[in-house]
This record gives sequence, C-alpha cells and structure tokens, in this order.
Amino acid sequence: MEAKGGVFDERNISHTENEEDDEVMVDDDGNEVEGEEISEVAVKASYEAKIRELFSNINSTEVKLCSHASKEFIRLLKSKTGGELLHQYVRTSSGFSELLEAWKLQQGKPGMSYILSLIYAILNHPDGKYRPNDSGRIAISRVLDKFARLIVEEKLGDVYKELNSKEAKHQNAALLLMASIVRRGSGLASEVAKSFDFKLPIFSKLAEYRQKQSEKKRKHSTRKSFIWFAMSFLEVGKPGLLRWVLQQKEMYSGVFCGLGNDDDETVDYVLSTLRDRVLTPESLVPTWSSECSLWECYFGAVNQHFWKGEWRACSGVGTQGSTYGLH
Repeated sequence: MEAKGGVFDERNISHTENEEDDEVMVDDDGNEVEGEEISEVAVKASYEAKIRELFSNINSTEVKLCSHASKEFIRLLKSKTGGELLHQYVRTSSGFSELLEAWKLQQGKPGMSYILSLIYAILNHPDGKYRPNDSGRIAISRVLDKFARLIVEEKLGDVYKELNSKEAKHQNAALLLMASIVRRGSGLASEVAKSFDFKLPIFSKLAEYRQKQSEKKRKHSTRKSFIWFAMSFLEVGKPGLLRWVLQQKEMYSGVFCGLGNDDDETVDYVLSTLRDRVLTPESLVPTWSSECSLWECYFGAVNQHFWKGEWRACSGVGTQGSTYGLH
C-alpha cells in the first residue's frame, strides 16, 4: 500500500502520544515482561508483600498480633494457592530466619504454640514434600528437610518445654510439629527416633483422656495428636526402623490401650496403618506377640470397640494377624 510521498509502513508511525500512558512491568532482574507473564509477576509480588506483612506481625511482641498473623498464614497455606505461597516463601527466605527469629522471640511464652503450629503447617504441606518426577518440588523439599533437621538437632529442648507446659494447646502443637518432621520421610523419621526422649515423664500421659469438671463425658485433649505422632513412624518407616520404634512399648501401649474409647475414624486410622505398615511379612517377626504385651491391649481394645467378629472384616488384619500368632 502506498501513501502520498512514499511507501506506507506502520512501523514508521510515531507512538509518542501513547508513550506516557503505557506502563511497562519488569521482573526482579529488570527485564521487560509482556502479555501473559504480567499476571504471574503480579501474583509473585503479591505473595512477597503478604509474606512480609505476616512476618512483621508474627515477630511482634504482642501475642494477639502473632496469633492472628500465624493463623492467617496457615489459612493461606491451606487455600487452593497455598502451594504457590509455600514455594515462594521457601525461595525467598534466607534459611527460614523469620521463623527462627519468631521461635526465639516466643520461646517459653504464650505465643510459642502459634509458631510451632505454623511450622507444622509448612513442613506438613503436601506441596513441600518430595516427589521424584517434580524437579521444582525436589529443590523445595530439600530446603524444608534441612530446616526440619535443624529443629531435631538444635530445638528439641524447646519442644520438651512445650510438652511439659501442662497446656494442651502447647502440647498439641509440639506433638504435631514432631509428627510433621517424621512424615517427611524415613531418613528424618530415623533421626527423630534416635534423638527424641520417649522416656520423658510427661510423654506417656499425653495419650490419656482428660475430663473437664463441668462435663460428664471424657474429652480428647492431647490424645489425637499423640496418636498422630506415634503412628507417623509406622507410616513412613522401613522394616528396620519399625522393629526399633515398636520397642517403645509405653508409647504404643498408650495408643492401643485407649482405642476402646476412641471414635471410629481414629480406630480405623490406627488399624489400617497397622495392617498396611506393620502386619506384613517384611515388617513383623513372629516372636513379637509373646514378647510385647501391648498386642494384647491392642486386640482387647478393638474387641471393645467393634461388634464381636466384625472388626476383622473392617480392619482386614485378621488373616495377617493369625499368620504371626497374634491371636
């Protein structure tokens, strides 16, 4: 197409009038971002701003601010975009310095349970765990594993203080935190099994029911968290670890001997874990039933909970149990 005075070329049209109105977005390296990438950069910037805002309050000396911010962070992690938020935090954080600072600030104080609960939500998030076919997640999981290992190596003393606090909220937070570390894999599970003080005087008592004076029915307090921690070893453990950890008779007696008073969901969870992880030829040796009285407690509790004979069909452990002389 020709115009008066020469050849028409739209590239020669001046954009001077529009230049002041156009905004150009750039990424962290100063490179111009166009089209569909703009929304991704905006979301990333939004995450970073939100994380800074949350930690500003989490690291406050005011317990209410710490509580609200921790709960909001946990709520965001549980949302549909929680995995993206987690990955963004792990990538931008410097060795989880914000969480470690919050831990130090709230150590031995009422706000400590909120920090432990937040760390539990981070370590237990499915998008932060190892998946062999996801290269991006592998890198994230390794960083989180390193942080979890630091807690086992340097922070167990603080965890014990929370367990000894006699405050159910603090005890639950500590138990769930340790369970989240164990569930990250057999390697960390073994480290916890070797380092954790299962003989802590208060520990076995956390499996008990507690009853408020104003209520007739016994209520769970720390029992479910205790079960979650105890069973986590069985869920991720290899046969060698299982044989070692099941020798912690007091811990598993606490789980099994109280099953008769647990709800169906809890009982089914315990039974299915035993069926799938323990009552297998690779994991269980035939002589254990005669050596460990906890098995008698286990089967007695099951019979109390289910109609006679029906529990075997429900749990699927009847045949395997008889194989190992557990009846």
